[in-house]
Amino acid sequence: MLSNTDLQILLATIPVAQNGHLITSEHFNRLRDAILALAQQLDSGTVSQTFTLTFAPNFFQISGEDSWSQSQGYANKPSGGNARGWFPLQLSNGSRIQSMTIIGRRNGNIASFQVQLLRQPIDSTDAIPLIAVPLAQAPDPFQVTAVLQVAGAGPAATEEYRMVDNNNYKYLVRAALTGADATSIVQLHSIQVNCSR
Repeated sequence: MLSNTDLQILLATIPVAQNGHLITSEHFNRLRDAILALAQQLDSGTVSQTFTLTFAPNFFQISGEDSWSQSQGYANKPSGGNARGWFPLQLSNGSRIQSMTIIGRRNGNIASFQVQLLRQPIDSTDAIPLIAVPLAQAPDPFQVTAVLQVAGAGPAATEEYRMVDNNNYKYLVRAALTGADATSIVQLHSIQVNCSR
């Protein structure tokens, strides 16, 4: 449940409609978010539908980096100890990102292993991590979940990052593995993004 301050911040993000200006999907979605938050404050029960999107990790190589070895439906650590790659996601426009779950295997010594969900403007190369899932110490097998958390973002900014906006942003998954022993096993079986409406 949101605090009164958080609720006021959320309400303040609703744009004011003016004559002659179009009411966009952004206006509608922010108003909808505020109504849902108010309904939750009134303890009216479940007002949002949650759903999970599951993706096979089909990584593209990052230029100049060792790439993941692709198998049917999953990715493996290559023969070396490093791997980096990314792939695009198609998320439901207007939905709200809640968390990301990474499913796979990991054993042996690994210096660093992390999977991130990124948001990138359609006209820029800058990408902002929305969710980071550290996996260097994960058990074998693992199923690790992390929630959306953007560094330095307050409640209103976090809500804006949470909203899927396919008109202005692309969504990507990036996986980076460094310093893995040659005999270690690292596999990524599935990436799940948990959203709500």
